[in-house]
Amino acid sequence: MSDIEVVGKNGDVKMYRISNYSLNIIKKMVKNSNNPIVTITSTIRTPMEQAEIMYDNIITNGLQKQRDTYKQPGQRMLDVYETQKKAGKSKEEIIQT
Repeated sequence: MSDIEVVGKNGDVKMYRISNYSLNIIKKMVKNSNNPIVTITSTIRTPMEQAEIMYDNIITNGLQKQRDTYKQPGQRMLDVYETQKKAGKSKEEIIQT
């Protein structure tokens, strides 16, 4: 399966977080679908990384879009954003919360 290429989208995906076991499964799936390449758009994130991604998505796409996207516990994180934003907190303070 060395002819199968697995890449990270825009070079910002932390590919080192994907185990060889998982990569081999992905390669098998891609090979069976007759595709020479697969693009990974996201991997596991730390809680802090997830909070920052969610914050940025709220700013980019709006709070309602994020409410439509996330189930619990994501909704609770969005509640925290709303409360902290109304209190005048900065991006860093909101993410740290």
